[in-house]
Amino acid sequence: MTMKHALPALVLAFAAQSGLAAEDGARLFKNACGTCHSSNAGHRIGPSLLGLSGRLSGTALGFEGYSPAMQKAAITWDAALLDRFLAAPGAVVKGTEMSYPGLKNEAERKAIVDYVLQLKAP
Repeated sequence: MTMKHALPALVLAFAAQSGLAAEDGARLFKNACGTCHSSNAGHRIGPSLLGLSGRLSGTALGFEGYSPAMQKAAITWDAALLDRFLAAPGAVVKGTEMSYPGLKNEAERKAIVDYVLQLKAP
């Protein structure tokens, strides 16, 4: 394949990956996060992620299982921070009790971030 043909192929591959956010965010959330977190008002082992956008860490109403590290982190959740956290939770909040090892696939993280941040509390 020549360079002339390689560039369009790379662009198409990137476009296909970035389309993942709209199509698969809910499914990826369910598979990667849904065991511990809900996308509705009920908590599980971890807090509900409904209304996460703009929320201060460790403050989901009614959830009492936060680690001291998450309570003291004093971070406000936005797309960039959530992406970094999903990639390496312990690097963002040192001492977090969240046992998730991190999601290395950037397109999948973006899909989950886009999905979670559009979950608005009523």
